[in-house]
Amino acid sequence: MSTITLIRVDGTVDGPWAIGSGEAGQEINQAMLVDERTQAPVLPSTTLAGALRAHLGEPSASDWLGPDSDASDEQGKPLSATSPSRLWALGAITTAGRDDARLERRTAIDPQRGAAGGQTLRTEHVVDVADPDRSSFRWVLQHDGAIDLALLDRLADWSCAIGARQTLGLGRMRVSRVEAITLNLSEARQLTWWLTQRAEWLREPAGQQNVESPEDGPHEVRCGTATESGYPVFSYLWRIVDPLHVGTPSKGGDDVATAPDGGRIAQLAPLRRSRTVPGAAEVPGSAWKGVFRHRCEFILRACGAGEDQIAAVVGVLFGASGEDGPGRRRGLLVFDRSTVVAPPDAVTSRSHVAIDRISGGAADGLLYRIESVDRGELTLTVRSFAQLPAPVGNLLDHVVRDLHDGVVGIGGSTTRGYGTIAVTGDPPTPGPVDLQGLGTFASTVLNSAKAPA
Repeated sequence: MSTITLIRVDGTVDGPWAIGSGEAGQEINQAMLVDERTQAPVLPSTTLAGALRAHLGEPSASDWLGPDSDASDEQGKPLSATSPSRLWALGAITTAGRDDARLERRTAIDPQRGAAGGQTLRTEHVVDVADPDRSSFRWVLQHDGAIDLALLDRLADWSCAIGARQTLGLGRMRVSRVEAITLNLSEARQLTWWLTQRAEWLREPAGQQNVESPEDGPHEVRCGTATESGYPVFSYLWRIVDPLHVGTPSKGGDDVATAPDGGRIAQLAPLRRSRTVPGAAEVPGSAWKGVFRHRCEFILRACGAGEDQIAAVVGVLFGASGEDGPGRRRGLLVFDRSTVVAPPDAVTSRSHVAIDRISGGAADGLLYRIESVDRGELTLTVRSFAQLPAPVGNLLDHVVRDLHDGVVGIGGSTTRGYGTIAVTGDPPTPGPVDLQGLGTFASTVLNSAKAPA
C-alpha cells in the first residue's frame, strides 16, 4: 500500500522506573535493560505495546495489535502467527542517560521479628531522573492507510504503569502529545521526504518544527488528556512525632572505620535521600507497603480470620510471590514514595550502643549512630488498579489509625523510640472489620483471574 501514516507519541514518566533485562549477576538481582553502545536505559516497544493493548481493550486491541498470544483458531493454531499487528512499533527514545540509573537495595521484613529477614537483600537497577524535564520519552508508530482519528484520541488519553515494581509507584507513564502525518509514497515530493527527512522528523523534540512535514500531506495533532492512572484510595498528610529513620541497606552491613589507636569508630546509618528534592529525606513505597501488609495480616488474624482467607485477602491487595508459578500475582494497591518536608536543622544523628547481656553494661565496640528527621511532614498517597469495596477501605483505615495512635511505626528502630507519626487533622474512625465482605471480594478477584479469556 502506498499510503502510510507515521505517529509520534510523546509522554512522560513520573518518578522512577525499572525494566529488567532478565540477566542478573552475583551482585545485581535485576539488571537494567541498556543500550550496548551508550549504556543508557532502554524503554522497549514490547513493554509499551503490552500496556497499550490493555488500554485499548477489545476489539480495538486485536484490530490494531493482532490477536492475543493465547488466542487460537478452530484447529488450535495460534491466531497471532497468521494475523500480524497492523500497528508497527518502530522504537522508543528516552531522555534518560546512563547517569540516571542507580542501584537500589531492599530487604523483606520478617513479620514475626519486625526486622529484615535473612537472605532477603535484593539489589536492583532503577532509572530515577532527578530533573523532571528530562523524564520524557517518544514512541514511534506506523501503520498502512490514512490517519485514524479514533486511534489518535485513544493514544492521547493513555496513562498506565510500565515495568517492574508498579505497586511501589514506579513506572507511572502518561501521554502528553500525539502527532501523525499521512504520506502518499506514489507522490514524488512525499516519497523524497520519506527517504530524506523521515528519520530526523521522528527524532526531533516534541513541539519543535526543525523538520517541516510535507505541506500536501494530512497532519493531525492531539494534546494529552490523560489523568493519573489507577483509582485513588486515600491521601494523608502526616507529621513526625518521634524521630524518623528510613535508610538504605548495604551489602555487608555498615562500613566500620578504625581509629589511630586501633579502636572502632561508630559509623553513621544514613537516611535515604530523594533525588528530585536535593537533601530531603524520603520514605519509599516499599516501606509503606510493608507496614500496611503486615498490619493487615495482624488485624485479620486478631479478628478470627482463617489462614486461607488471610492469604487470599492479603495476596489480592498486596501481591503474592507464589513459588509454584500459578500463585504469583501483582497486588491491587499502589504505594507512592513520600518526600519529607522539614527544615535543614531537623536532620540529626543520635549515638546508640548495644548492651552486653552478661554484664548489663555497654558492649565493647558496638557504638553506632542513626541519622534521623526529628520533625517535619510527609504525604502518603495510595492508589489501586481497580475499584475497591467499602470493607477494604475500612481495613486500610484500621492501619492508618494504628499508625496515628503509635501502635506501629514507619521505618527503622521503631521498637527503640523511632518512627511514630500522626495524621494532621482528623484521623479515620474505622468500623468493625467485615470478614465476610473481604472474603467475598478476594474470591471474586481470584476467580475472575482464573476464568478463561
